[in-house]
Amino acid sequence: MNGSTYPKKIFRQRGQGLVEYALLFGFVGAIALFIFTSGGFGNSIKNAFGAANDNVAAAIGDDYAGEIPDYEATGDDTASPSFKTLNWQEIISGVRGMYNTVLNSDTPDKALVSETNLFGQIFAMVDGHLASTNPADGLKDWQAFLANMEAMRAENNFSSSYSRGEESIALSRLGTSNTMQIRYTDGKAVAYWRMSPDSNNVMQVETNSNKSYQQFFGPMVASGGWSYAK
Repeated sequence: MNGSTYPKKIFRQRGQGLVEYALLFGFVGAIALFIFTSGGFGNSIKNAFGAANDNVAAAIGDDYAGEIPDYEATGDDTASPSFKTLNWQEIISGVRGMYNTVLNSDTPDKALVSETNLFGQIFAMVDGHLASTNPADGLKDWQAFLANMEAMRAENNFSSSYSRGEESIALSRLGTSNTMQIRYTDGKAVAYWRMSPDSNNVMQVETNSNKSYQQFFGPMVASGGWSYAK
């Protein structure tokens, strides 16, 4: 009995194995053909990741994405990175337009909502970008931006200071420094958000609050009851 069944089992296994090998080689051949027609394995990978990079850039938007090159391929861990840039002329123009909404507000509450929203957008947009579009310009564009903000306030006799009982909110440049700040106090504690360039001329946002900007100011300004500080 064993002599009549054992060879049949071997033949069936061999036949099944041949079919599996044929399918495997066909699958590998199809992949090889795809890679060949796509310009090689390296190009296939490059095309796939290039498409993903394009999709990410499109999702971020050209206005905020900037240039984000990689670290220099020197093999040196201390190599300096190339930082992101923004078109500061467009930023200044856009902020001037948005600041007119603040200046034309018919109540302090509306002005405060508009101004805190505007400053929040500036912090989010500029953080991590160079202080000037051209790195060789150093702080030129950021200083022009601060000068524009001060000029608009002066032209409209607008102090960007608000009060509500013991509370106060002030948005200003710190003296003649390169720091822009929004400061809140309830007469006891003080919370602030500051933006200024670091030693590499890269804009940084600093705060002493454990809440995000929106979490802190959103409910506070929405509750109303604010007046222009004298």
